[in-house]
Amino acid sequence: MENNRKWSEKIIAIFTACVITAAIVVCTGMLKTYAEEELPFNRVKVSFPSVTLELSETAAESDLVYTFELTADDSSNPMPDTTVLEMTEAGEASFGDAIFELPGDYYYTVHQTTEAVSGLIIDSTVYKIRVHAYLIDEMEDGKVVTADKLVATVILGIEGEANKPAKILFKNTDEKGSLKIVKDLLKKENVEGRLDPATFVFSLDFYEEDELIRSDVVSMVFNSAGADYVEIQDIPIGTKIVVSEVYAGGNYKISGSTSQTVTIESSAAMEVQFTNNYDDTWKGGGSVTNSLAADGSGGTATYSDETVESLSASQN
Repeated sequence: MENNRKWSEKIIAIFTACVITAAIVVCTGMLKTYAEEELPFNRVKVSFPSVTLELSETAAESDLVYTFELTADDSSNPMPDTTVLEMTEAGEASFGDAIFELPGDYYYTVHQTTEAVSGLIIDSTVYKIRVHAYLIDEMEDGKVVTADKLVATVILGIEGEANKPAKILFKNTDEKGSLKIVKDLLKKENVEGRLDPATFVFSLDFYEEDELIRSDVVSMVFNSAGADYVEIQDIPIGTKIVVSEVYAGGNYKISGSTSQTVTIESSAAMEVQFTNNYDDTWKGGGSVTNSLAADGSGGTATYSDETVESLSASQN
């Protein structure tokens, strides 16, 4: 009798446990199904914009590995499998795709992480990506065929700029410098009835590894005493330049050497200075050059110009 009672208790306990277990399984399944049914969004695959790299001739010949990183403003944002790109030559590379499941705005940044190298300008542009995911009702013949379909739009921008670029483009270029030729005219001739300007002409010889690669002539025109300069820009780093004052009219004597040599070492402007003074005589003179005329606040020209452009102004 006692044994029958114990067996009955065991059977009841086992049955109760099975019922409870089944209830938990059923309830869990119902909850999971309910949650899935309440999620009215599908998934959408978004392709992130590719990175295009352009390199100068020097950069292309280097052994550098150019790196680019994609980061999310929020750690919960969907991310592609690849978030760092490595490129050894000019071209295009892709981060790939990411899957989005919820509507909203997702923000990302793409920037270059290449290590700085002397003589090379690494493009520091920061691109901003906004993925705008939203729901639409897909229509066909005036009827909804797919309700609440998730779609996405990718908007590209540049940090600190209002314009919207067509693509992510990084341009790594050679570092270049500039040369300022400073003229200090201590005294200007003042002959009664004459207002002749004072013209100063400089020859420039450009050397690359001691080989003459280019020559130019520039001039500065002064209508009164004072200091001014002309600046030649975009000169490749390492270029040696010999600057010589080759004409100062017959009335102005130079103080010191008529020739100076300088090497462009960085993006900072290098400078040579020439000082002249009126010798209290009058002799007519003039010049014709592919010239830069000083305009009181400095004149500029670009080294890459086929001829140095003329600036139509004078020192007052």
